[in-house]
Amino acid sequence: MDAGAVRNKGLAALGLAALVTVSGCAARRSIPPLRLAAQQIASAQENTPPPADPLKLEPASVQAAVQAYQQNGAAPVIHGGRTLYPYGIGQTPTLECAPLHVTDLTLKPGETVLDVATGDSERWLISVGGSGDPRNPTPHVLIKPKDAPLATNLIIMTNERTYQLNATARRGSLYTLTAGFYFPRELLAASAQAKRQAADPQPAAGRSLIADLGERELNLNYDIHGPDVPYKPLRCFDDGTHTYLQMPAGMKAAAAPALLVATPSGDNALVNYRIAGSYYIIDRLFDQAVLLAGVGSKQDRVTITYSGGPRGGEGA
Repeated sequence: MDAGAVRNKGLAALGLAALVTVSGCAARRSIPPLRLAAQQIASAQENTPPPADPLKLEPASVQAAVQAYQQNGAAPVIHGGRTLYPYGIGQTPTLECAPLHVTDLTLKPGETVLDVATGDSERWLISVGGSGDPRNPTPHVLIKPKDAPLATNLIIMTNERTYQLNATARRGSLYTLTAGFYFPRELLAASAQAKRQAADPQPAAGRSLIADLGERELNLNYDIHGPDVPYKPLRCFDDGTHTYLQMPAGMKAAAAPALLVATPSGDNALVNYRIAGSYYIIDRLFDQAVLLAGVGSKQDRVTITYSGGPRGGEGA
């Protein structure tokens, strides 16, 4: 049977789809029956506890700085073991560096650094590393000037945001050893959302996407190509409105790679998704998407391509 022609109507019949191959990988990876999709997604959404307030999970110094920003619109730089700059608020941060020393700029855990650019690549050494859990690492941008006095700027692009910084170099023992960011606007927005959900969880709304999934026509016409990395989807399907990526079980606690979808202009754009169990739910259809992790020569790519015939709907 040609897998590109398989179209199943209802999850009761999809129990027989366990043998459907995805990019020829079924012989190497065990793919659970698709008939469990609705039950798994529904169970994950129903059993999800109210979200914790992310602001309350931050250190006291960050909570105080965010409160100050909320009250007067000014977010202070937090000094201590690691200097923390408010992201996107106030002046562009300036890192004080020194020759023969490395300044360690840490970003948000789970972010993926896509590229780093500097105005002076000849006299500044810039490298990217990671620490902590390899499934959810904390990215580090390591900055080292070759000489002094020097001045340049850096632009760091990740799967979540773009950082802009200045960097100066002077001789001496005083320099920024380690620095990072905190995110007042994002923390306030996430805190407000968590409070709203805790006050009115609305479980029925959370189940609306999959309530009648078994009655819809599921489209399995997707090919998946790329190395056997931990985040390579087991299968991809859509219900005519949303696209679902069934991820390996280990991805429940792993860092999500960047998900980019090809646009009509030929560019790739980052898209958001929600997680329900081991399924990623994208609120659109697409012809081609790419999962990216890593940077430069260490970057891994998994490509997901729609292989069916013409279809209507947004994102087709």
